[in-house]
Order: sequence, then C-alpha cells, then structure tokens
Amino acid sequence: MQTVRFLSLFSLFYLALSLYLVSSSGCAQIGPLSGGYKDTIPPQLDSLNSTPNYQLFFQKQEIELVFDEFIKLQDPNNQIIISPPLEHRFTASTKKYKRVLFEFDEEEVLKENITYTINFGKAISDFTEGNDTNFRFVFSTGPYIDSLSLNGKVVEAKEKKPLEDAQIFLYDNLTDSVVYKDKPLYVGFTDKEGKFKIENLKSGTYKLFVLKDINYNLLYDNPEEWIAFPDSLIEISDSTNAPQKLYAFMEEEQLRIEEEELSQKGVGTLTFNFPPKDLSLKASSDSVRLYWNQKEEKVDIWYQQIHSASWKLILEASDGFEDTLRIRTASKKIKASLKEVLVKETSLVSNKQMPDEAFWVEMNSPIETTDSFKLSFFIDSIAYKSIGIDSISELRIYPNLDTLPK
Repeated sequence: MQTVRFLSLFSLFYLALSLYLVSSSGCAQIGPLSGGYKDTIPPQLDSLNSTPNYQLFFQKQEIELVFDEFIKLQDPNNQIIISPPLEHRFTASTKKYKRVLFEFDEEEVLKENITYTINFGKAISDFTEGNDTNFRFVFSTGPYIDSLSLNGKVVEAKEKKPLEDAQIFLYDNLTDSVVYKDKPLYVGFTDKEGKFKIENLKSGTYKLFVLKDINYNLLYDNPEEWIAFPDSLIEISDSTNAPQKLYAFMEEEQLRIEEEELSQKGVGTLTFNFPPKDLSLKASSDSVRLYWNQKEEKVDIWYQQIHSASWKLILEASDGFEDTLRIRTASKKIKASLKEVLVKETSLVSNKQMPDEAFWVEMNSPIETTDSFKLSFFIDSIAYKSIGIDSISELRIYPNLDTLPK
C-alpha cells in the first residue's frame, strides 16, 4: 500500500512539473489548426454502396449516390441537366451529408432503347473546399449504351479567351430556330480552358450550338448570353470525329427607348438604354416647331404647335434605329410650358473664367429671342446687354463680344 501511494504521489508531481514546463515555455497556445495541404480532390463515388452506374435495361427507380466525404448539394434545379430532357421535374436532395438522392417524377415515362445521362455539373461538391465532382450518371433503357463522343474548344471571338461554364447543345431537330424554341437532346459543359467533351452519343446528324445560358432554361432568349455555332451540321459516327473549334460572341444590344415622358404641355424627356449615336428628331407636321437637346442617354424635348391637331415625333439614329411616337391632340395652341426661364448651368469652374475660353450660360428652356432678357454681362464693372444665342444649342446664350468698345 505504501509503494502504491508513493507511486501515485510521484505521478502527480511529474504531471504538475510537466504542466509548469509547458506553460512557462509558451508552447501551449490555443489557436486554430494551420498548415498542411489544401484539399483539391473532389468527392469520390463509393460505387459499392451506390446505385450502379451504366446500367442496361434501366427501370425507373430512386438513384442513391454515396461519396467518400461530406458533400453539399447546391442549386440542383439549375445545375443538373439531363440528356435527353425529362418531361417532368425531378427531385434531388442530400441525406446524411454523404448521400445524394435523385428521384424521378411519378408521371415520368422513360423512352425505350435510349441512353440517358444525368449531368450533375457543379451541384455536388465537398463540404469545406467546394471542389465540385462534375459527376455523370449514365443508364440505358435498352440493351446497350451509346458510346460515341464529341469534343472541342470554345473561345471568345474578340479576346480569344476560353469561355468557361458554357453549355454545349446538340439537337436532332436541324432547323436554325431550334435554339430559340426547343430544348437540346444532348448537353455538355466547357471547363476552365474552354474545352468540352460530350459522351454517350448516338450516331446521327446534329445541330450544334454553344450557349452561356444565364437563366438556365436551355433556350437562347437573352441578348446577354454568349452564343456560338459551326457553319455546318455535325455528323456523329463510328469514325473519329474532328474536334470542334468554336468562337462565341454576344449580340450587340439594340437601341431602344426605356422611358417616355411626353405631355401636351410642350416639354418631354426620352431615356434610351444607352446613348444613341447620330440621333435626329423631326416632327411630322410643318406647323410644329421642335427643339431637342441630348445629354448621354437622355433627350430633352421642347415643342410649339400653332393648332390642336395630333402629330408624330420621328426618331432616327445610327445602326438602323427608327421609331415613331404619337403626340396626343392638344386642346389649344401649345407654347413652351416653362413659365420661368432659369439659369441651369454655366461654363464657370469654381467661379473663375479663363480669358482664352468661351463663356456661356445654359438655360432650362430653348431661347427664341433675348430682346426681353433682364440680364447683363459685366466686364470691368461695365454692363453689356447685348446677348447672343448659340447657333448649335438654343439653350445657351453668351455675351456678344462684337458689341464691346474697341
């Protein structure tokens, strides 16, 4: 008993001494773990515990995918794309953080003797680093799985940069308008280098389109979406298919009027989606006196009419833009509605004017005459009332220096 007690006291003494040495050395600091290699490997499928991939004579069933680490499922409705497309909506969910369940709709009827590919895209990734699997689940409702493929690369037409995360669409409908109306038969994706490979294809003739589908509806319906297509149809056969080199472009946005504020009071404002080039405005009637001033994408309009009939405002700009706006019938003769002419802007910078620079004052309404102006310009304390109207902009007036004494 004494020996055991002695050993116990010795153990306590040794433990206390160890704690003291650790604390005094400053090595026992509490903090987050650091160091080591960054995980760049995406989750790997546990094929023994998952629904078998590449099945033949596949019957509609719940598909369970088990991975070797914790995963997260992100935006499955947009990321998961099925070729050929299903008629009804599917369901994808996670279970116990390592499993993904894919379920068909109860009313879904799979086509006979067809190879289906479920492209998970970036939907499945590891829980911490976000490495996506880009996993594909393939099955056939017939006795064999189609094994042909098509590969290539997509770059931006102007910058020649790789187009990442674009979708490659193959259609068995060969009409030019198919990308606007129908969903594709096969779908692939480009990687960071703009490269793609679509596998498990059936031999045949296809229409090929590349689309950066920003709204995930498998249709080309947005001018901000990148698009590319080859000059000819694609032949998929047992012989080697040449890699496709495609150049993507984005359609230039068409000029349009976004906001229209025109009244019967002789003033109005038009706002375009971007500044129009070489814009011109004219009235359909000679009895309307029209003036307009453009600043970037906004155009201020003033008009006078000597009768009460309706008229049309005709607009034209470069790149073929044309539009016609109907100005409603006025109840009486229209003059500029601004009752008070006010100073809107001047050429002064910090209330200083350089001698060699032109001086002007911009008003809030076009100036027809300055005869009744109660405005004077002072030069060396001498007032000059002779005022000129700018020949380019009737909003601006300036001192008529020709009348100054020599």
